[in-house]
Parts: sequence; structure tokens; C-alpha cells
Amino acid sequence: MIRLETPRLTLMALTVQQMRWQRDSFARLEQALGLAASGQRLEDELRPIVSRAISHIRRRPYHARWHCQWAAVLKEERRIVGSLAFKGPPNRDDEVEIGYGFDPSYHNRGLATEAVGEMVRWALGEEGVEAVIAETANMNVASMRVLQKVGFVITSATQRYLYWKISF
Repeated sequence: MIRLETPRLTLMALTVQQMRWQRDSFARLEQALGLAASGQRLEDELRPIVSRAISHIRRRPYHARWHCQWAAVLKEERRIVGSLAFKGPPNRDDEVEIGYGFDPSYHNRGLATEAVGEMVRWALGEEGVEAVIAETANMNVASMRVLQKVGFVITSATQRYLYWKISF
């Protein structure tokens, strides 16, 4: 399992079994990782995303790091406060797309910025990755600020979405 460290967070790439627990029994995931029980559960709209990621990993285990969920654990509380994921291996332009979400009770603390920044640094250090891209709804100001603080720039826009990129 890949682990990345920031001053306040541990970012853990979850195994397939851990992703099943994330989807089906969050308390079991927390227990398996030795974390404090939170009473959380995965949001219903994220369940199919995790299921698809598990399916991708089963079919192409060599791409696991680009499909797995990453847990963002706040060190001082030993609690999962967010999750991140790449949406697949590098595309033909050597880009990987990142997505993320954090517990609202942990917003406005810079944790998402810290986590996304570390994930971007890690991804850009991987062979075959020249850029990280992201997509935000054009009304999601908090997510836009995270990407701006990390160094992403807008590359295009539609009525509903902004498309972002960061590279070497």
C-alpha cells in the first residue's frame, strides 16, 4: 500500500478489500486501519464510483494506483477526513485526472489543499505523467480555490464546468 505523508495528513492508497469496506462498512475500514470510529458512511452517490474502481483494478491490477481510492487521515485525530482518487492511468497526453472530497466539518482548514498538493507532487513524479488535470462545477468555489492554491490553471470552460491543469 502506498502511503504519502504531509505535515497533518497521511494519504493511504486503499487495497481492493479496503475499498469494499469503504463502500459497504466504513466502520470495518476504520477498524482495519487502526483509526478512530467516526460513524461515517460512504455517500450513496460515491458507491458506484468505488465499485467501478474495484472492477478496473481487478481487470488491470498493474494500474491499481490510478484507480484506487486514497484515504486522507488527519494524524492528530486518527480519523478519515476525506478521500481522493485518480480517475484512471495516464491518457495519451500523459495526464491523470484527480478527484477529491472532504468531510464538511473539516472544510476551511487547508486540508484538501494539503492533500491535493501532495497527490499532485506524487503523480508528477511517476513515470509517464506529465500533467494532472481536474474538473470542477463552475459554482464550486471551494474546490476552485483548492486547485488555484495548488497551482492549477483553467484550460477551458463550459456553462457548467471548469477544466484545470498543472504540469512541470
